[in-house]
Amino acid sequence: MLWRLITRILFVPFLASLAYEYLRWTADHLENPLVRFMVIPNLAMQGLTTREPSPDMLEVAIAAFEAMRAKEFEGESQTT
Repeated sequence: MLWRLITRILFVPFLASLAYEYLRWTADHLENPLVRFMVIPNLAMQGLTTREPSPDMLEVAIAAFEAMRAKEFEGESQTT
């Protein structure tokens, strides 16, 4: 059990960097038909797991952004 935990912790940075480089490489070579074929499953999964936000979600996001900007502006005016 301890060996499995250690190996998983050690391999996480390696696998994350491998996935990152794969994404960068495919983004740089999308004009290649083979790469485009390789990306199809990723795009299909993204289509299953994401959706457009509802108007209520957008309203909450805008209100949160405006509140953040107001706090940010208050912090800037206090430092000057």
